[in-house]
Order: sequence, then structure tokens, then C-alpha cells
Amino acid sequence: MPGADGKHEITKLSCSSKGTVARASSTWKHDTRKFGPQHALDSESDSAWKSAPSEGNDPLAYYEIHFHRPVSVHELRVQFQGGFAGMECIVYRKNSEEEEWEEFD
Repeated sequence: MPGADGKHEITKLSCSSKGTVARASSTWKHDTRKFGPQHALDSESDSAWKSAPSEGNDPLAYYEIHFHRPVSVHELRVQFQGGFAGMECIVYRKNSEEEEWEEFD
């Protein structure tokens, strides 16, 4: 929504207090309390989601954010911690549970 200066105001959509939840493909050592996907949504610089190591022929990890309400995303920021970075990141979206995932341009 545009602010008084005509520019879009930045609103953090990922707050759990707004009903947003996260799911992930895996969690390091199954320790969701310390490394669970919800930690990627907070504003703490010392917390993060940490996936388990890739197994066999399945090197892909996924991270899902469910807003549970309509949102209009103008920018998406992803920060990798500790010197790690995704080799390739693809963003998908869907507008409802009934729809199929589609690649987001």
C-alpha cells in the first residue's frame, strides 16, 4: 500500500503473529526447536533454518512460507548464513491450496 510519499511501505509479511507459518524439507538433526523453519521468519540475526544434509540422489531442499491470507509481494529477500549459498534457487508460488505450484518470475 502506498504511503504518504507515494512509495510502497515495507511490511514484514513473515511474522508468525500475522498467522504466517513455514515448512521445510528437513531440519538439521531433527532439532526443530533450534534449527526449525520458523527461525528463518524471525528478525534474529543469530537464528536460522538449517536443513539436514542431502541424501543420495535427492540434493534438493525446499522451504515453504504459508501466509494464510492474500498478500502482494513486491520483493523477496533471501539471506544465506555462515558462508553457505544455494547453488540454484527457484521461487514457486500458488494462490490457493487447490492450485498447482508455478514458477515465479
